[in-house]
Amino acid sequence: HSRFSIEAALAELRRADVSVLGVVVTRERRGGVTGATPLAEETLIARHPVVGGPAAVDPDAEQPLHDEPAVAPAGSRARSTIRNGAYVFAQTGMAPLLNVLLLPVLVNELGLVQYGVFATLQAVFVFTSVFDLGLSKSVVKYVSAFWTKGDTASISRFASTAFTLYLALGFLVFVASVAVAVLGVGILGVPDDLQDEAMLAALVFGATSFYNFPAGTLGGVLGGLKRHDAESRLHIVVAVLQAVGQAAAAFAGLGLLAVVIAFNAPQYIRPWVRLRIIRRMIPDFRISPRLFSRATLREIGGYSVWSFMVDLGRNVVGNFGIVVVASFLGPATAASYNIGTQV
Repeated sequence: HSRFSIEAALAELRRADVSVLGVVVTRERRGGVTGATPLAEETLIARHPVVGGPAAVDPDAEQPLHDEPAVAPAGSRARSTIRNGAYVFAQTGMAPLLNVLLLPVLVNELGLVQYGVFATLQAVFVFTSVFDLGLSKSVVKYVSAFWTKGDTASISRFASTAFTLYLALGFLVFVASVAVAVLGVGILGVPDDLQDEAMLAALVFGATSFYNFPAGTLGGVLGGLKRHDAESRLHIVVAVLQAVGQAAAAFAGLGLLAVVIAFNAPQYIRPWVRLRIIRRMIPDFRISPRLFSRATLREIGGYSVWSFMVDLGRNVVGNFGIVVVASFLGPATAASYNIGTQV
């Protein structure tokens, strides 16, 4: 044990600007008469971010002797794992349940043609998520590693680099959505009397995709912080709002565009909720173009390429079929095809 006063030790930690796991320091305890009381050594363990983040040490509080790193109790880790798993399971089951419940409402109220256009446009813009290029999984991986080390500065740097890259990718997706609105509506077999509304619907989908790309950085950060429970709760709330909004628009007879807006609008609350949760865990977290790093960009690319290949295959299989059906057989047949795949 090195002999420092508690003030000197903490000053050294602040100067180094690092979070240390298992810091061993010594506090001097003196009696009323100088030199009359021997030194008492105590071990002060700095709390690790996984347990709850770095915490200031009260120099007057009694701290137990301990030489092991501070880790979460086994029971706490088990409860956290069970909680996260339960919420992820609920989220996974909620989406298909809501789709099955909503399906007859949309088909009956919109009709096969309008529902077919809606389902086809939805598939097209879900497919554009492959332009994520696997970045979200890279963010989760590296943020998790930085959080385990207590390196919050690197979390902000990594998130800022991913955010900047996402902005560029989101802009490309929006340009693609304009092309779909202008050219693709005819290719997808949309009837003439529905083409103007379908073009506006495509632009709404494109604007949401542009917004969601950079905002998705915060989802990756939240995943890296092991807050899968919060992310799953957020997904459930957004899914319920989408379902309620679409059903209300359909029952009110507002048509295709209103249903598309009801589907997209709740997605705009996601990043703000995520940011609030992240700021509670990392008060100094920030995203800024000034933190963009080319070295970090190389790290992202080295991992994300494989994730991109997996996502590409999954999206082609899951979403490309309805686009092909709509292009050759029309939106009404695409609606029947989508009903089968949803069920």
